Amino acid sequence: MDEQESERPGGKAVNLSDFLKGQKKLFIFADFDGTLSDIVNNPPKARPLPGAVEALKRLKESKNIKIAIVSGREISFLRKFFPKGFTLVGCHGAEIDEGRRRSVKTLSPAQKNILALAAAFFKAASIGGVFTEEKKFSLALHYRNAPLKTAARILGITKDIRPVLKKFSLELIYGKKVVEIRAEGVSKGAAVKKLARGAKDHTPVYFGDDVTDEDVFRLRGITGVKIGRGKSAARFRLAAPKDALEALRRIDI
Repeated sequence: MDEQESERPGGKAVNLSDFLKGQKKLFIFADFDGTLSDIVNNPPKARPLPGAVEALKRLKESKNIKIAIVSGREISFLRKFFPKGFTLVGCHGAEIDEGRRRSVKTLSPAQKNILALAAAFFKAASIGGVFTEEKKFSLALHYRNAPLKTAARILGITKDIRPVLKKFSLELIYGKKVVEIRAEGVSKGAAVKKLARGAKDHTPVYFGDDVTDEDVFRLRGITGVKIGRGKSAARFRLAAPKDALEALRRIDI
């Protein structure tokens, strides 16, 4: 397992495994796509890595460990794989299901109309290689299968409509081969911060691979684990989802 080492204040290097072993209690947050699941060309067909759910179930049984799955996916999708008892954060924090407590970010009628109009426009345009995903709280445009020229077109169109979105308190966020329209103030960072505050005796550790996970990595008090390449504010780095799964399997506190 390829681990990036991090410097302690005293100057001594520590790897991820040693860091995790040194904690008395952990709150593990994990992104789904690109972290617990390999990135796939057809988003609806994404599935957890073999053994990932079982590894998290084992950790969840420990009285010293809390688990939360954090994703841009809707909770209804995540719940297919993670049964009741798992805290789920969906749509980049627009919905949080803690079992007994559930919070949902509501959209105004105007915001819903704008999202519906945008969805209708992109579907009618039938841009080759672009998959339009309508969610409860956002609209995602996946261009992983599109040629470079088409990807540039999508980015150009969304940039042009940004002033209109701003008027309705909507914003654009960019991920790996996807651009999403969502309500302002919604982020994985805000959701993780809220959950971590409720478990102050646990050390929060976040595993994620995407640009949207940087909101979390930049939070004070959160230890980030970046999956894959790219510039990141995370303290640690692992090469691939399989390495993230191996790191989770090694945890024993």
